[in-house]
Amino acid sequence: MSLKVRAKNECYSGEFSEALVVDFTGKEQAPLQMKPLVTTLDNCSVIIQWEKPVSKDSPIKRYDIEISGEGNAFYTLNENCSGVDKKQCSVLLSTLVKPPYLLREGDLIIARGSAKNDNGWSKLSAPNLDGAYMIQIAPVIDELNLIEK
Repeated sequence: MSLKVRAKNECYSGEFSEALVVDFTGKEQAPLQMKPLVTTLDNCSVIIQWEKPVSKDSPIKRYDIEISGEGNAFYTLNENCSGVDKKQCSVLLSTLVKPPYLLREGDLIIARGSAKNDNGWSKLSAPNLDGAYMIQIAPVIDELNLIEK
């Protein structure tokens, strides 16, 4: 249901407000959708940061953070990114070059997330469209074959 309000006295009636949406269903709600996550590099790790979404009826209990990997599929990160009060986590770049991620130098590190309260999970955030890119994490080593004479 939506309604509009206005101020009124015996001399004047004000303009109506914008429509206000009122929910009388009493249904408890999952958190609102998270904003896109932010990725930055810090030495040999990627830092993934997010803003806590609105959670009206119940406090946030958990976050699930996912990273895009091979074939543009998303994979949930470990418990390091799932804490209740966290607003960021870090992942070693060496993790992201291994399955199932298989990211290569120059790939954008794409992340998305969702939040859970006692009433359910939020919708997944939109994936970030910019941020940290994979860098070379291992030195290039030329093999030398030594032959004894």
